[in-house]
Amino acid sequence: MQSKYAFGFLVGSIFICCILGLGSCKDMDELTKLSPKEIMDIYLEAKYSGDTAKAVLLEKIIYFDASIPESERQAKTASLIVREPMSYMGMVSFKVQAEYEKIIDNETAEVGVVMYVKPKKAGITVPFVDNRVPAQKVVMKKDENIWKYHYDKSVLTEEQLIEILRKNHNDADAYYLLGKKYQSENPYRADRYFKRYYELEPNGFWVSKEFLSKLETGKDIQKQEQIQLDVIQTKPEKSSKSSQYIKIGQLFTAHGDYDKAEMYLDKAKEELKKDPYDTERYNKARNELSLRKSGEYFDILDEIEKSQNK
Repeated sequence: MQSKYAFGFLVGSIFICCILGLGSCKDMDELTKLSPKEIMDIYLEAKYSGDTAKAVLLEKIIYFDASIPESERQAKTASLIVREPMSYMGMVSFKVQAEYEKIIDNETAEVGVVMYVKPKKAGITVPFVDNRVPAQKVVMKKDENIWKYHYDKSVLTEEQLIEILRKNHNDADAYYLLGKKYQSENPYRADRYFKRYYELEPNGFWVSKEFLSKLETGKDIQKQEQIQLDVIQTKPEKSSKSSQYIKIGQLFTAHGDYDKAEMYLDKAKEELKKDPYDTERYNKARNELSLRKSGEYFDILDEIEKSQNK
């Protein structure tokens, strides 16, 4: 009878370890031996497994404040599981892995997560292309002597990133992350932040082929102007070209050519009569130009450059 129970216990233990998906029966002591990067790879494997049972594992390697109730912890970890993580419309699949690691101090580390894109053609899987896409830079915190996922740095707000730069003008990540926040509304403002990031870390985590390509394009103001003018040429006569004129206005505003910026924003205003859709973006662009011309516009990068040029 005892052997029967012993055998049942053994099978149960193996089953639990398989559910955790660690490849072997890693207990808490074994987790303490792993580096931040190794923990992150386990985190990614569990998250993208599609197996909700692995939320048990995720809860072990995510940092939670002690005040968070157990039910909330379980709900959060279960919600992280991605059902169909490695494909997009059946055309592209991804490989996600930890690539970068930096120990900040005894209790804090950073880990970079990248994606490699793999296209699919006619249902035939082709080898991974050399398309490294930096995806996340995660802060890890040591808790119970285990490196645990704390937070993705991209969740930092604009105000938090500005405060970081006020304290440390050379925090490269803060420039990059601010650039990402500004990119959709004003890509030319974002370019300045990406450029500063690259100056500080030319071989940094966020540097990729796409990043370098955009950085190269950003050096040529006339080329960027022509890209938008070419789009305008392809549009039907009666359609609004306001979006393109606003972008060119933002381009010259960012580079201090206020007369040209004014000219293109005037063109945008006329185009808005055909379709008012871009009115809000136009008003923001016009307001930025007005504040820059009056010297009242706030931009942390301008503030830093002025302080360094004194």
